[in-house]
Amino acid sequence: MAVQIQKPELATFIHLQKNAGSSISKWLEKNLDGQRFWGKHGGIGAIAKKAGGIENLGYTFAVVRNPFARAVSTYHYQVRKVEERQVKVDKGATRYTQQDLDETRQLVGVGFSQWLLNLPQHYLFRSQLDLTDGVDYVMKMENLLEEFEVIQKRFNCYVPLDHRNKSNHKHYREYYNEKAKKRILDSCSKDLETFGYEW
Repeated sequence: MAVQIQKPELATFIHLQKNAGSSISKWLEKNLDGQRFWGKHGGIGAIAKKAGGIENLGYTFAVVRNPFARAVSTYHYQVRKVEERQVKVDKGATRYTQQDLDETRQLVGVGFSQWLLNLPQHYLFRSQLDLTDGVDYVMKMENLLEEFEVIQKRFNCYVPLDHRNKSNHKHYREYYNEKAKKRILDSCSKDLETFGYEW
């Protein structure tokens, strides 16, 4: 997903899932007339192709996150969404079916570590480094408020950044068994090394 602004300059936010993307997208839409121009989540390569070339993105920025924390956040987000969507399914006000929800509920119902081990291909295992290769400014979610000041200063907009889609859970280390830990270590080794993330 991407959100683009035209003023004070052409700029594009590359929204990676579960990396504060909703918070930044809403901030851009509310304060700088940001427009979503691609509904799918993807890296800068796919978004540049959709825009007709990287030159049509202007200044680009994105957020990366510790893969261990990102996986736990994704799991809790899915658990929460199942319950929220159940209410909508009961009212007949959603594109999701009861079967969709039952299947997702079964996937997350096994607990975090087994859920992670059962995942086949998933965005959690796509390299954040690859998705942001060529982005002008990459922030770390762990230092987001401080690093986002660069964006606020660049666009001369100092409205505070709200935290949206926040999931309440314990520290990520409390959710992993050794096999689940190894899956992240193996699948996300490039991100862990490049961005300096550790267990």
